[in-house]
Amino acid sequence: MSIKKIQSLLAETESMIKYISQDPFLKKDERSQGILSNTRKNLTDKRYVVSVIAAMKAGKSTTFNALLGRDVLPNETEACTAAITEIKHSEQAGSYVQKIYRNGEIVKIVSNGERTLEENFLQDVRESRKRNEVASIEKYFLESPILAIEKSPYRDIVQNFILVDTPGPNEAGDGKFDVTELQRIGLEKLRDSDALIMLFDYQTFKSDTNAMILKNIFENREDLAKDQEKIYFLINKIDAMRERDGSVEGVISSVKQLISQYAPIIKDPQVFAFSAKQANLARAVLTGTASNELKKEMETSYGSKYAKEIEVEGTTFTVIPKPESFAQQLLEESNILSIEEKIIERMFYQSSEKMIHNSIERLHQVTGNILNAVQAQIDLSTQNAEGLQASVEESKKKIELLRNEGEFLKSIPKKEFSELVEKINAILRGIQGNVDQAIENNMPSRRVVEGTDENTLRQQVQSIQQTMVQGVQLTLNRDVDKIQRLAMDCQTQINQELNKAFQELSQKANELIGQSMSLKFQVFNMGDISREISLSSDIQVQEGTTEVAGDDSSTMMARIIKGAGIGLGAGIVIPGAGNLLGAVIGGLGGLLTHFMSGDADVRQSLKVYKIELDPMKEEMVKHSKDSVRNVIKELEKEINESRSNYVKFIESQLNVFIHNLKEQLDTILSDYNKNKENIDQHLSNMESIKETILYYVKEVKSIEALEDEKVSS
Repeated sequence: MSIKKIQSLLAETESMIKYISQDPFLKKDERSQGILSNTRKNLTDKRYVVSVIAAMKAGKSTTFNALLGRDVLPNETEACTAAITEIKHSEQAGSYVQKIYRNGEIVKIVSNGERTLEENFLQDVRESRKRNEVASIEKYFLESPILAIEKSPYRDIVQNFILVDTPGPNEAGDGKFDVTELQRIGLEKLRDSDALIMLFDYQTFKSDTNAMILKNIFENREDLAKDQEKIYFLINKIDAMRERDGSVEGVISSVKQLISQYAPIIKDPQVFAFSAKQANLARAVLTGTASNELKKEMETSYGSKYAKEIEVEGTTFTVIPKPESFAQQLLEESNILSIEEKIIERMFYQSSEKMIHNSIERLHQVTGNILNAVQAQIDLSTQNAEGLQASVEESKKKIELLRNEGEFLKSIPKKEFSELVEKINAILRGIQGNVDQAIENNMPSRRVVEGTDENTLRQQVQSIQQTMVQGVQLTLNRDVDKIQRLAMDCQTQINQELNKAFQELSQKANELIGQSMSLKFQVFNMGDISREISLSSDIQVQEGTTEVAGDDSSTMMARIIKGAGIGLGAGIVIPGAGNLLGAVIGGLGGLLTHFMSGDADVRQSLKVYKIELDPMKEEMVKHSKDSVRNVIKELEKEINESRSNYVKFIESQLNVFIHNLKEQLDTILSDYNKNKENIDQHLSNMESIKETILYYVKEVKSIEALEDEKVSS
């Protein structure tokens, strides 16, 4: 990413906003000022998200605290990440943690006279787990300086950097391993993050847990290959390696082999090794936040590595230096600085490339529109009032002809939604078979279980059922993710095509009007026409946008997709798809109660109890078929309604577009009448504006020509 490019674009945008707002002629152009304001907001407020997933005890919380430079996240021997925790970079540490529930309720966690904020945060996590309320928590949110950004060359241009800590597969529940939740979270964060870090413990990276995580996220998912550049694998705790464990390079090579085996779509995995503990202790000392206890731990764990021998009167003494004297070296040897630099630089380059391109396009658009408006004033100044009035009225009639031209706009969502439905139906047609297969694959080879103890037998059958339900859930997580990605792609494609179509319609208007008037209309994207939406080609819908009553594009698409965070591309969920998972899994889970309530066919023969498994399987298959069938109907209905509403929306926006063109004509006539008594001064002003805008055109082109800084490999 070119830091200089972004800084130059921001400075140029600020300069243009100031110039336009102060010029008597240009300050009436609210649309151009709106485009520039949105461009500035996108340049300064772009959201960069880094998410971390890991199995339990890989050192995730310690890694986060190392990145922050302070102990904020709960970090203890038991599972400690109860829910997703978002940490937003800020210059000052926040004084509270927000606990946000799924029902919208927000509770603030603060320090008190007895405990610090960090201690109360940890206490809340413990209490939430004890009260079994984890499932009702959406996330924790806090603001804190993130040293990974503070020490980065990008700090001055990044205002919205967020680290996301996710619960491990056995952290949010009762201690039992549940890879389905981690799979769901992993797929979700891969969709809406700019970088996804998978954290391994070097001592356990070969475990079945890690293999299962990789397999369940990436197996048979060739469509995820496009995201492989934003996936990073970190191997933690290398400071615990001994000589018999081999080399760090050997461990990295082994992890790459593991990835190749279980996630073959990742062709050239980015794997790094480091020590979160080293980094955390060193940064605590360097920032002056380390307690005496932490300093003692650092001295005990690593002091001997930096010990020096001194000789006094013929006697040799080994001296362990104070932590402050070797903290910087310990930090550098932890390898976290190198990892931060590589990941952040690469992430910013990949995430900002489109933002820079769109910002340059928007500046060209504004300068082009202003030049058109100014040139119209110059060219029309020679006409008399009556002739200009007649030309304007004639042009308005011609503009009405564009309504017929604009009919093709309706075909855009129709075509894209038809393709979306076709692709989704292909997935839906396979879902039932996938569910049946998942149930069958998790059935024991023996279809009868028996034993001498009825309670033990029931527990055994319940375990079999839970395994079968988990298999179904893993299957559905994949299919739901595929559908969500298709919806995201559909939304993006519709917006891009509509932008292009409205620009082409503007050109057609120029061709029509140019026959009778020497002027060019301003060219606008669809997002510039409607005040209710922002449909730029990189789908940057900014936070804090004022909602306007009535259906707009985002509202209608939200009938089948829901944007979370800053953009429609973040956390999109199709309600029908979510219901698919909930209906099938909820129903199958409900079957556990049915079979474990005494209704199961338990037979006693010679004091040996038996339970037939085939009836259980048949009931699960039957229920899943009914659930999938109902949800498919619901999803089809939602998509059809959204398609219909989208067409209605385009009709309304076409009306706004026509009105906008007529408004431009009225403005031209109004400016002419206002300045006709002092036409020489007016033309002089127009020439001055033209000269200034041409200077901006030259500046934007020079920014465009700047070369990007080299990205770390």
